Amino acid sequence: MSEHMKLVGTRVKESRKAKKLTQKELAAMIEKTESSVAKYERGLVEIPLNILAKIAQALDVSINHLLGWDPQDLRAAYEQGRLAADAGAVSGGSSPMNEEIIAQLVRAYRSLNDLGKEIMLERVTELTKIRDYT
Repeated sequence: MSEHMKLVGTRVKESRKAKKLTQKELAAMIEKTESSVAKYERGLVEIPLNILAKIAQALDVSINHLLGWDPQDLRAAYEQGRLAADAGAVSGGSSPMNEEIIAQLVRAYRSLNDLGKEIMLERVTELTKIRDYT
């Protein structure tokens, strides 16, 4: 189980609870089983993007929020030191995060339609799996 899957699962659970929904109710809304929702929330399985979109819609949150891509969430994580390693990678060294690069990425992401956003996330994920780029 990856840290990212656990993060997404935690965000799904927090958002569900904020809407005062049970796992069973959310499962019915997204046409999945209660067991599937429980696995998603614990980060035991990766949530398919089409299901993540249904979850986001059912919980009235953005996919960005569930993925941890909200600019406010990224800023808070950076300030709490949780993005220290990533900040160095983005800025090309161990200096503070290059906010302009992050802002450019966020602007580019926001300018895309839903399909474009999905493809951008897939491509970024692909790049992180290629040894030459990590």
